Amino acid sequence: MRKGWCPSLLTPMASGDGFLARVKPTAATVSAEAARALAEAAQRYGNGLVDVTNRSNLQFRGFSPDGIAPFADVVFRHGLAHDSAPVEQVRNVAASPLGADDPTATFGAHRAARAIEAMLAMSPELFALPGKFGFSVDGGGALPLGDVGADVLFVPGSSGVAVRVAGAPLMADCAEEDVPAVARALALAFLDLAKARSDPPRRMRHLVDAVGAEAVFRHAGLAPVGKGTPVGRPAPRIGYGDLAGGSGFFLAGVAFGALEAGALSRLADLAEDFEDGTIRLTPWRSLVLVGIAAEAADAVAEGVAAAGLITDPADPRLAMVACSGTPACESATAATRVDAARIAASGVLDGLSGTTLHVSGCAKGCAHPRPAAVTLAGRNGAYDVILNGRADAAPHFTGLDVEGVIAVLATAPWSKPR
Repeated sequence: MRKGWCPSLLTPMASGDGFLARVKPTAATVSAEAARALAEAAQRYGNGLVDVTNRSNLQFRGFSPDGIAPFADVVFRHGLAHDSAPVEQVRNVAASPLGADDPTATFGAHRAARAIEAMLAMSPELFALPGKFGFSVDGGGALPLGDVGADVLFVPGSSGVAVRVAGAPLMADCAEEDVPAVARALALAFLDLAKARSDPPRRMRHLVDAVGAEAVFRHAGLAPVGKGTPVGRPAPRIGYGDLAGGSGFFLAGVAFGALEAGALSRLADLAEDFEDGTIRLTPWRSLVLVGIAAEAADAVAEGVAAAGLITDPADPRLAMVACSGTPACESATAATRVDAARIAASGVLDGLSGTTLHVSGCAKGCAHPRPAAVTLAGRNGAYDVILNGRADAAPHFTGLDVEGVIAVLATAPWSKPR
């Protein structure tokens, strides 16, 4: 039941279906060429299954010990990882998917994200950061990141860029060119203040609970200028969206965050045929194609659907989060994604949006470490049902099979005729 462990390319993690390795694309962007190469390598050296994580990463599964190195070579060849294990471990920087392609963005999120990554590579004193410690750069605009669970968050501010820390609404102004220096100062403040505690916290929000956000800002040499309004995770905007200049983007949902490598290859083909030749990642388990002409939107939607991705914003699977479950995860006791698909097909979640149902293979709740309207936690091959809580909360129903879960969901307010 270990928590706090994050795999990377150079520190793969053993799981029920072999080793898994995480690829962290800089500025949420993968070229079509790189995506196609990753898909081919995943099929050759792994089991061909790919997870799209809530950190805007790609996670590849099913490697034997001999398969990791040749897969890593492909990743390095396409510039998607740092060759230093400590750097790769702390290189956790989420960015707005559209970047400079969004004329309504407040600042250059992709440029700032690259600058933070460069700073991390040159700051060995930050290699002590916990593996889950992360930064987010949200330029606002058409696809704002909202609350992505990062520890240090750069967001639109009254004068361009503002920064806040997880667990508090306090904000400080920050010039765009100072983003990497501010990120470093806050990370160092976290390390200094955390190690002074008898039980050192491993995430910023826990440190803020202990010492307050003012102390963190003060230690980093920053002066808060006011309080912002924390933004929750926006619901995925599936489908085509307009941008200025006669083009737009298409956001494709990935059911339960899992797709086959072949689907990634087909999406790469669409990226080259219809747009700018890149695939963008989001923290909402979805993928974005950018630079699509409005008249091409229907053709792109057909191609995305043919690849097995979600194109209908009313698809009930968008209201669900499911971890990998058995047999992929050794901690799980339930086939979560198979069961989630059965629940979606039952119709009890039709018409919902946002995260309503979390299907977890165990009480750790890795896929959604926050409350959901309904959480299913696998235990001994069945599910405990938690209402308005996390997977480790006290259950309201215990030991249900999938049909029993569907019966409970059928009594929820959203399932009643309107």
